[in-house]
Amino acid sequence: RPERLTLIVICVAVFAFLIFPIAIIFPISLTPTGIQFPPQSLDFQGYTRFFASADWLNALALSARVALFSTLLALPIGIAAAFGFVRSRLPGKKILSLLILAPLMIPHIIIALALFFFFKRIGLYDTEIGLVLGHTVLILPFVAIAVSSSLKGFDPVLETAAMTMGANWWQALWHVTLPVTWPGIVAGGLLAFITSFDELLVALFITGKLTQTIPKKMFGTALHEVDPMLSVVSSILILFSVAVGFAITAATSRTAPRP
Repeated sequence: RPERLTLIVICVAVFAFLIFPIAIIFPISLTPTGIQFPPQSLDFQGYTRFFASADWLNALALSARVALFSTLLALPIGIAAAFGFVRSRLPGKKILSLLILAPLMIPHIIIALALFFFFKRIGLYDTEIGLVLGHTVLILPFVAIAVSSSLKGFDPVLETAAMTMGANWWQALWHVTLPVTWPGIVAGGLLAFITSFDELLVALFITGKLTQTIPKKMFGTALHEVDPMLSVVSSILILFSVAVGFAITAATSRTAPRP
């Protein structure tokens, strides 16, 4: 029908508007100069230079390490917070919830400035540990929200049934609750990882010359020159983000196993 056809055309137009600026990065990264569109010729020299550059690979490795350790630190805290959100009846639960979710509401530049002054005072400025702690603050809400969503769909009667059959609370948690809520935990962890991996603003404030993540190195390079390497790195990060997005979709759409 005309209404349906009009809706399809509008959806396709909006989708193209959102995707086109990202999609052109890939052909640009395959040009000899790395800054030409439409490309006159295609080659993979930019990718060869990237994987042969120690500076870019070190920045990539640092971003991966920081994202990994930040996620590993945020997961247990976020899971515990999610249990508090869903199961706890403490009078101050709403206030604690707001504190956990505050990084989603407060502009990151304010958080970055606060972390800058705090880390300067305690000696964590321009350190990998400081970067991990700073990113943990930012990604903690994603874990808490994802796990809370899974817990809200979980029937506590299953835990009670397990404990009536001889299991203690920890055994019921490990063998019943966590397997059922595992999709939310995986999705929250992956979302936290990619958020930390792509984070720029906090890294700009709490790190100096000694600590260069891949987003910070891209930002610094773009300030001084139009480096052909930027399109190559952007393409790699886009592919990585898309892969993580598919992993999150697969985790959240998977049917939770029966305990």
